[in-house]
Amino acid sequence: MLAFDSGSMEALLSEENEKYFDPLYPVIYKNKITKKSGKGSYISSAIDNALRANQVRGLSLILDYIIKF
Repeated sequence: MLAFDSGSMEALLSEENEKYFDPLYPVIYKNKITKKSGKGSYISSAIDNALRANQVRGLSLILDYIIKF
């Protein structure tokens, strides 16, 4: 999910798409990302990305989705 694009997130997480949401296949999940140095990795999610990019609207949409579903 692109945490930095609140317009896309709003469309994706809208109630019109509710029929596609399934707890077995979460929309928001964590990714294991290899560090640029190639040594080691870290875990990141759409929430982490939105916080890092100071995307208040994107974060608000994610949290609303989590609370609802």
